[in-house]
Amino acid sequence: MTNPPKTKNDETKTANAAISGKVISKISDSKIDQVINSLDQDELNQVMKYVFKAMATGENCSSLLKWHEKLVAKVNINTSKESSFL
Repeated sequence: MTNPPKTKNDETKTANAAISGKVISKISDSKIDQVINSLDQDELNQVMKYVFKAMATGENCSSLLKWHEKLVAKVNINTSKESSFL
């Protein structure tokens, strides 16, 4: 999460989002807060981007929505700013 790939290739972005989404969704619900609280602002933003991209795949949405809820609460994002993550 600290060194995301810099590319304009959509296939690479999609593959990276899918892998990141799988990893994020494997973290137990009881550990989400702990992980989120250990991240700095840039890392929180990057995780939010991965959550959005991974949700677009349609897999693990239940887990990813939990992450989204906790990330929004942590960084106090309003919905008009969320669209900039897409």
